Amino acid sequence: MNKFLYTLYSHKLVIIGLCSIIALGTSSTTFAQGYSSAVKSYFKEIAVGSEFGKGRKIVKWTKDMKIFVMGEKIPALETELNKIIGELNQLIRPVRMQRVFSKAQANFFIFFGSSNDYTNKIEPNARKYANRNLALFYVYFTPQNSIDKGSMYVNTSLMKAPDTRKHLLREELTQALGLMNDSHKYTESIFYQKFSRATQYTSIDKKLIQILYSNKIRPGMSKTQVEQILATL
Repeated sequence: MNKFLYTLYSHKLVIIGLCSIIALGTSSTTFAQGYSSAVKSYFKEIAVGSEFGKGRKIVKWTKDMKIFVMGEKIPALETELNKIIGELNQLIRPVRMQRVFSKAQANFFIFFGSSNDYTNKIEPNARKYANRNLALFYVYFTPQNSIDKGSMYVNTSLMKAPDTRKHLLREELTQALGLMNDSHKYTESIFYQKFSRATQYTSIDKKLIQILYSNKIRPGMSKTQVEQILATL
């Protein structure tokens, strides 16, 4: 079994993340002192790694992420989504995730169903990727490298295992925040490259999310600039 992440930069300023499996406060996030070298190294690998070429820069949301759910009505996934949002809102301040209940209010769509329905109803640009992957995120960002809209889906038509569905939802939503690479380093991490059913964040996962959404890490930073910031922590 395996999975992979594919990241693409184009003139349309698009990032695509693919996953294939075979078989509340308002203050800004601040750094805890003394991040280990392992955490710093993992952050660079996941947030600004060069898995698919050189020139990667930090991309992240700088406005609230307003989520609208479409497709199949699956109570277990709705409950899991609410849980994930609650966890992430403790890590990404001052940006917040919130569910909205009309398409007009949303800047991020989550779809449960088939790949064809996802690409027909939400993101036709993802067609050539979605058809061969069980989960996918697709986000757009501005020239300043701030993500401003996007979507994701979980192919619940094909994937029926409850824990795998929950894993895919958590992984793709987390990676749509800007942590877009996978790694072989930590088997329990949500960013683990190979097959996984992880349905919770590890301690190191939480630290990566906090670092990305600290006010010290800004959209558009290069890997060199990120290394300079990390060296002070």
